Amino acid sequence: MAWKHKNRWFRRWLLTITFWAVPVMIVAVNEAREEMAYNKVDLQKSLATWELTNAQRATGAAARCHGDPDEARAAGCPADILLANALAKGGKCVVEPTTGYIYHIRTGSISRVLELHHVG
Repeated sequence: MAWKHKNRWFRRWLLTITFWAVPVMIVAVNEAREEMAYNKVDLQKSLATWELTNAQRATGAAARCHGDPDEARAAGCPADILLANALAKGGKCVVEPTTGYIYHIRTGSISRVLELHHVG
């Protein structure tokens, strides 16, 4: 008689976990989606905010360096100010101890306008 309902507790446990896990996963996916949307908006706002030094303001960079980095580059913002702003926003610049200069070009990257005298 004890073996008549084989795996009854396992089936109950599986059913309970399934009905619990589905709503939890829906909430988790929605939270992740909202967080990613917030991060994207926050990143765009951060990249569109420029922190210029007094020397950079004196050279008239404030008139040319505004908006996102692509708009600023098109408006004639100097590459050294683009690099300084990217570093101020948490970007990383790595110096390789080898001859030459290696970088990856990606959309929105300032690396395609950098020249040797900007980093060397």
